[in-house]
Amino acid sequence: MLIKVGITGGIGSGKSVVSRLLEIMGIPVYIADTEAKRITCTDTVIRRELCALVGQEVFQGGELNRTLLAEYMFGYPEHVKEVNAIIHPRVKDDFRQWTVSGITDWLVWNPLSLLNPVLEKKLISL
Repeated sequence: MLIKVGITGGIGSGKSVVSRLLEIMGIPVYIADTEAKRITCTDTVIRRELCALVGQEVFQGGELNRTLLAEYMFGYPEHVKEVNAIIHPRVKDDFRQWTVSGITDWLVWNPLSLLNPVLEKKLISL
C-alpha cells in the first residue's frame, strides 16, 4: 500500500526543512513549488492559457516573465484564482504521474505554499 504524506504550513514554518530531512532518509519528496515552475515553462497548455489570460509577453525567450505575472496578480485576488486554476490542476496531474513510478511505499507531497482552501481539502484524494 502506498502511503502519501502531505506537508502543509505557512511561509517559514519549516516545510522545506522537513522535506529535506525526509529526502536524506531516502523518502522521495515531490516539491510542488519546484515542479510548478518547471511545468509552467514546459507545459504547452499552461503556456497557451497564461498567454491568453495575461498576454504573449508573459513568456520572453521561452522563460516565464515572473515580474509581469506578479504585477498581473498583485492586489487582484480574482487574477490569482485564474492563474491558480491554470497551473494547479497540471501540477496535481504531474504529482499523480510521479506517484505511479513505483519507487517506494512512501511518497511525500510538499504542496504549493499558497494553495487555495479547496485544493488543500482535496490533498487527501491525491
